[in-house]
Amino acid sequence: MERKAYWYSVVQYCPSDLRGETINVGLMLHSPEENALFHSILDESSPKIRGLLQDEVAFKTFKVQKDIFDYFINSVMSSPSLFTPNINDKNFLLQIQENLPSQFKFSEPTFSLTRDPKQLFETLTKTYIGELPSKDIIVEEIVSRNVKQYTKEVFNQKKWIGTKIKPNVKIHPIKDISNMHFTVDYVFKNGVWNLIQTFPSNSTPDKLTEWFSKTNTMLDNYKQDSGFFLIYDLNDHLNKDRTIDDMVHFFEKKDNRISPVAIESEAFNKLCLKVETEAKDITLYESELIAM
Repeated sequence: MERKAYWYSVVQYCPSDLRGETINVGLMLHSPEENALFHSILDESSPKIRGLLQDEVAFKTFKVQKDIFDYFINSVMSSPSLFTPNINDKNFLLQIQENLPSQFKFSEPTFSLTRDPKQLFETLTKTYIGELPSKDIIVEEIVSRNVKQYTKEVFNQKKWIGTKIKPNVKIHPIKDISNMHFTVDYVFKNGVWNLIQTFPSNSTPDKLTEWFSKTNTMLDNYKQDSGFFLIYDLNDHLNKDRTIDDMVHFFEKKDNRISPVAIESEAFNKLCLKVETEAKDITLYESELIAM
């Protein structure tokens, strides 16, 4: 098995700036390549914590600060967005620290190669903390970003929705079936219509297959000269066996109108530049949208 790159930081707690005393209370182990985060922190019942905190006020302060720490880490993992630290960034641990209570400090991230990250995590915890946490070691894999949410956040931030871009457009490419339509996530016009469709995120294989079938049918029947941008996330859990990659390549080979766009990539930046510099005022083309 190939060794993978990981970065780790020791979590330190300083109850008083005046005393200047710190204690190692936890560990963070992160891999941007594997989209993974291992983390754990001693709870307030630990003898090590009890020995450091000299009174009830200090004890309650630690508990509150630890709850904030846990809440922030959990929110980053459960609802990643443009405004939270990015698990794919090698500076993720530094980004995390910037958002933590001031009593918590991270050591400088240290690089390590390992074939067994869980074993590495346990070894590092014993070395730097002296004991394993009373709870099971927390092993978390970040849920991949929600592609539709990420795209919407970018477009909203740039104030394009309703001005340069129209969301949730219904098109009727199969003229013989009047009541059948397909919903396109976004469209914009730069002389021709450009359709933007996002892959489903954090989904099930069945739902991904259903999305693929609908998109394939839409492409088969929508014959207009147009651009068609497919936005996806390479780190989605359904791409571990390259299913999403294979779908993207299938569409790209099938239809020369297709432009694959991975989030947080140069292709995504180019799409944004295209919208910024070429997209016309979408409100001038409402009648055309109705006829699509």
